[in-house]
Amino acid sequence: MRAFAFILGVILLSGCTTTQIVVSDEYSPCKDSLYLSLKSQPLDKLSDREYDYLLMKDQDCLEYQRLQSQRLNKQSVQESMWASPMTWLWTTCGLIMAGIAAWALLGGHGYDHMY
Repeated sequence: MRAFAFILGVILLSGCTTTQIVVSDEYSPCKDSLYLSLKSQPLDKLSDREYDYLLMKDQDCLEYQRLQSQRLNKQSVQESMWASPMTWLWTTCGLIMAGIAAWALLGGHGYDHMY
């Protein structure tokens, strides 16, 4: 029974933590070396294939920047959620309830000698 209470406590505590995965080596079409090289050249000097590649990477770069902006906005909303006093209140209440449940499961109610 105590092992069950311990496992339950670990699960409850792990549920209260947040995890953030940061990918530092993520591919960015905006940093593509060929794209940057073509972008720095005058358009009338580009071949048709180079121009098509430049247009394709321009679109990829715009989409990438849009998605990055959405990801940052979502992250800032999540971070601002933890700044709310109500979030901290409900988290504290949840931890107190988890502590009471673990205490009761560990026999803290005083009746465990009867079994």
